[in-house]
Parts: sequence; structure tokens; C-alpha cells
Amino acid sequence: MSRIVIVSNRLADPRKTAAGGLAVAIGDALQDSGGMWFGWSGRVVEPGQTAGTRSAQVRNVGAVTTATIDLTRAEYDSYYLGYSNSVLWPVFHYRLDLAQFRTDFLEGYRRVNRLFAQALAPLLRDGMNLVAKEFIAAQDEDDPGVLVLSRFAGAAEQLHEAVLVNPYDIPATADAIQRALRMPREERVRRHQALLETIRRQDVKWWRSAYLDALREVEAPREAAAA
Repeated sequence: MSRIVIVSNRLADPRKTAAGGLAVAIGDALQDSGGMWFGWSGRVVEPGQTAGTRSAQVRNVGAVTTATIDLTRAEYDSYYLGYSNSVLWPVFHYRLDLAQFRTDFLEGYRRVNRLFAQALAPLLRDGMNLVAKEFIAAQDEDDPGVLVLSRFAGAAEQLHEAVLVNPYDIPATADAIQRALRMPREERVRRHQALLETIRRQDVKWWRSAYLDALREVEAPREAAAA
């Protein structure tokens, strides 16, 4: 197994010793093989605080890429305290007497999972363009990962060898992620080499020149008309 993708209700910090046996096992497996771990960050956005764009917070911790989102207090109450801890935990531990089957818990759980599906796997917003390019630069050239990128991101115009998706089409995005996970090494290497060549050639100096050239093309007709 070359890589692992973990989805969990709450993310453990891979750098710290975890208390639970499952978290320890998952952390060790990710550190050994590399992979991605995403879920709730553990942070609750209180009233009066901003939840930002609700996009994933992506960072690299050793061989592990983590992607997390914050929850509002209402989401925390229904998704984590509610369905995760008051339904799933008792059921999976054969304590049905402790389970609280409430429709608002289920609705909150579904709502947060829809948020996970739309924020984390594809890079959706233009602010994530740099992260996409950093992902390319950080890969092992002999065994690279696959970039799954929103076709609405500005970087999609440059990074043609990424697996491009419409992040609002959740079934198609899920299919694209599955395709990326199963992609043969030869194809991954070929795509990565092309992407790496692109970001090396089209660096910040290239972007600056292209931007200024575009401005000059707009300004030239105006100057001609004024003359």
C-alpha cells in the first residue's frame, strides 16, 4: 500500500502521542506510508467569531498531509456531541441503552459531511492555488501523489495534468478521487513530471511578465484612440 486516505470525525495531531489505540494505529500507518488525514480540526467557532470561507486548512506534518475545517457551535453540538458520540459510539460499542436517536443529530451529521465533501478533496478557491503548486513541488518524483483540482481554480488554466473536477458535483468528484487513488504509478509519474515542469517554467517572474503584458495589450488601443 503506497498511500492512505483517512476520514475521521475529529483529527488527531500526528506530532503528538494519541490517547486512543485507534488514533495511534492510524497515526503510525500514515507516518510509515504517507497519506492524507482530514476531518474536524477540534476548533469550535463561537458566536461573534468568523468561520472564514470554511475552506480546508491544509498543512504537511512529516509524511502526512492534514486537511481540517472548523465547526460552528451548532454543528459541534449536532455532529460531534450528537450523532458521533451519542449515536455512533454507543451503537458501535453495543451500548444501545445510551444511544439517543434524534433527527436533528442526523441532519447535523449529514450537513457537516456535505461540508467535508465540498471543502476538502478538491482545491476550490483561488486562494488555494499556491497550495496546489506546493503539493506538486513536495511530491516524491519516483512515487508522486495525484493532484485533484477544482476546474474553477485559477491554477486549472496552468495545471492541465491534474485531475480536474467540478467540486459541486459530489458524485463525480468522488469518482475522480477514486480514480486518483487507483492511478498506476507510470501515469502518476508522467502527470507529475509535466506539472512540475509547468510550475518551474511558469514561476512568479513569468506570472509578473504575463500580467504586465496583458495590461499593455488593454492600454494600447486606448492610447491609439486618444491619439
